[in-house]
Amino acid sequence: MTSTFTTRQDFGTALALQDVGEIPDPREAQIARLKTENSKLRERLAASEQTVTELAAQHEEIVRLREAAAGPPKSGAFQHHEPQ
Repeated sequence: MTSTFTTRQDFGTALALQDVGEIPDPREAQIARLKTENSKLRERLAASEQTVTELAAQHEEIVRLREAAAGPPKSGAFQHHEPQ
């Protein structure tokens, strides 16, 4: 953080105004901004996790339906024979 105060008096004046509540502390503003950003990111993460869960369930259903549509394997199909 860079300072824009040119004299010690300017700094003292800024501190006095901050103590009275007329000038917000930039650190407090940053903390509030970061808390808000953190909250939004947590919401996005929860939504992403929900999407992944839904996609996994859809995938499982697709696999189950494909297997059901294919029916049982025909006799002799996909059998591995060892060479003698």
